[in-house]
Amino acid sequence: MDEQPVLLTEYSDGIAHLTINRPHRLNTLNRPLMAALRKAFRDLAEDRDVRIVRLSAAGEKAFCAGADLKEPDTHDYSGLPEFLREQPGIFDRMARCPQIIVSEVNGWALGGGLQLALFSDLVYASESASFKLPQVGLGLIPPYGTTVRLARHIGQGRAMEMMLLGAAMSGRQAFDWGFAQGVEPDAAALRDRVGDVVATLAKMPAESLALAKESLVSGWDMSTEGAALADRFRSFALKQSSVTKQIHENWRTSK
Repeated sequence: MDEQPVLLTEYSDGIAHLTINRPHRLNTLNRPLMAALRKAFRDLAEDRDVRIVRLSAAGEKAFCAGADLKEPDTHDYSGLPEFLREQPGIFDRMARCPQIIVSEVNGWALGGGLQLALFSDLVYASESASFKLPQVGLGLIPPYGTTVRLARHIGQGRAMEMMLLGAAMSGRQAFDWGFAQGVEPDAAALRDRVGDVVATLAKMPAESLALAKESLVSGWDMSTEGAALADRFRSFALKQSSVTKQIHENWRTSK
């Protein structure tokens, strides 16, 4: 039984900081934590004051070590379908989240932990980070399109090896292979790096930040021509924005 809140939330200057708070269980996903994450991302979808979501975890050993194998429903087949129906709600909401999601990965990111990073927009890792997909060895498969998404970052062969053999991807490899945008030597340096990143992003104009993300995410599976046409409408909308007009006026008068 968790005595503390399983998910800590802090709001400041346009940043929502979500901290997974089950270090005694390696921040594994149980029912209460999944419910808290679903609710957090559902509420964030309606929160126009938040521009950036920072996702981190308590403790030094794990970002999230996947599903809590002591959760009864992971062993009781009659409860497993409901368990698996609940979990996609997190990733569906992350995929549709209008804010920029920045994951801060220190320690193990196994199964669902890797997926939390995968469904983020930016990932920063420590040297001690270790990403793995153990599901095949447990008689399952990585769900929710995980391996296809992962292959887009690191290539089909590497994603296949991680899926079939449970091979680990270190924090350094995550950066070298294009999964992470930065790697830091330890947890303290990682916190500082991510703090700088989210602070910089939070200063960006909210509308252009959201539409820039939308452009890349929605345009990924479109033709180049289709994506370009959609961007024309986004660009037109931004040019009518009073915020954009004021930024341009400030730039002109400062020269």
